[in-house]
Amino acid sequence: MSESQDRHVCPECGTLMEAGETVASCGHLSRWWKCPNASCGTSWLVPIPAVEVEAVLTQITQSSLDGWLNNRAVGQLNHHVSMTRG
Repeated sequence: MSESQDRHVCPECGTLMEAGETVASCGHLSRWWKCPNASCGTSWLVPIPAVEVEAVLTQITQSSLDGWLNNRAVGQLNHHVSMTRG
């Protein structure tokens, strides 16, 4: 996420808002932004651009694939070791 999209200023009091929960909304992902100012309490839901969602999904997919390949390689190595010992 770029810095400009990662920071939001409260429209009511001007305080830098804090990122909250990411939710599925209207067929896409959005993130709640909340004002930490106790006397304000403004919150709003901001859509996450599809390009950012795609980048995160690509990272998750690559990480999962790397883990699967690593587990498979370890399993094959363990199988090879057990076959050579037996």
